[in-house]
Amino acid sequence: MRAFRAALADRQSDPSDRQWFYVPYDQLTASSGPSSRADPQAVGIVLVESAHKAARRPYHRQKLLWVLASMRHFALEQAERGVAVDYRASQAPYVEVLREVVGERGPLTMQEPAEWELRQELEPLLREGQLQQVPHEGWCTRRPVGVRARRASEWSRRVAGAPARRTRPPTGDPRPGGCR
Repeated sequence: MRAFRAALADRQSDPSDRQWFYVPYDQLTASSGPSSRADPQAVGIVLVESAHKAARRPYHRQKLLWVLASMRHFALEQAERGVAVDYRASQAPYVEVLREVVGERGPLTMQEPAEWELRQELEPLLREGQLQQVPHEGWCTRRPVGVRARRASEWSRRVAGAPARRTRPPTGDPRPGGCR
């Protein structure tokens, strides 16, 4: 971590007077999202490395290493472009770390996270207006997951000539109202 922090500090630009975006671990791209169209000199991104997330369940160590390495490389790439980077490593849950960042930097903007658990965890910040969420630009459809899965299954059965299975209707997205 020390070498990463030093490399980031060497590339870091002035963080003042920026619009700040939270970039979740599953959205490490500069080609889409609300920060992609802005001038890099006017943007700051927040990346959070949370040990709390890793402790939720037994993740494979190599997967965790890959995610952390990807986040750190993305941080360095963005700093090289002129984007200010606020990289936080903490034992606390995302919501606590981001609440602290909001206290220092003001409200944050983010694309809707792909992971249901992260959406649930960040819900209090959304309700309080400390975090603004915009639709994810990379999603092809806004239909609930269950409907997509059922239609894909029906299509594959038709193509294979297999008889249709009678199943109960899918429950879809666990969020109230399904996919928004």
